[in-house]
Amino acid sequence: MGVHPKSVVADWANDWGRKMGIFGVSVEKIPAGQHDDLDAFRHAFCHAYVMGWLSLTSVNKDISDWIGLIMEIPELFGPESTTSCASYMDLHNNLVGQSLAPTKEEMWSILRYAEDPTAFMAQRIADAVKREVTINSFADYRMSKKCHGQAIKSKIGQYIWHTAHDEKVRPEHAARDGKVFDFAKPPPGGNPGADYNCRCWAEPIPETSLKGIFKK
Repeated sequence: MGVHPKSVVADWANDWGRKMGIFGVSVEKIPAGQHDDLDAFRHAFCHAYVMGWLSLTSVNKDISDWIGLIMEIPELFGPESTTSCASYMDLHNNLVGQSLAPTKEEMWSILRYAEDPTAFMAQRIADAVKREVTINSFADYRMSKKCHGQAIKSKIGQYIWHTAHDEKVRPEHAARDGKVFDFAKPPPGGNPGADYNCRCWAEPIPETSLKGIFKK
């Protein structure tokens, strides 16, 4: 049984997302109704990557849309986004990636100074995900009420609290940096991002990792 090209692309995008501080679960393990930051990053990043390199050619930019549609064909690339909510979210994030792709001038400047275009694009998309330019959940206000009803309202499991590591971080949030919390039992003020203007974020801990973390 061979490996689907979509899985290869997803693993590559996941690796870049995690390098940039974007975490989540693998594409095959996201339950219906619960998409996450890494899923949003994958879609936006792949389209930014395609559009960035296409900017140096004369190829029509619509090819990015075609690639997005082709990648959803289950017979070729594995399971598709089977609901209209998932499709809407994915198409939105694809467009975010296209809009944030480097221009022709930016690409030539990056190459001229021997910088890494992929890292440049990954950082730009990661910033957009953290600012919630992408749609990372069915419960997002930009989704329809029908989708809100399908959303998994509360995440389960545990996570590591991360701050933005700058002078704007609240002292009580800085004290939580690197510590483990439970989504269902948040500390005062809520989970990362719940407080007004909070820029902290949660790194979900896979169940298989919990034994190692709490090992005596």
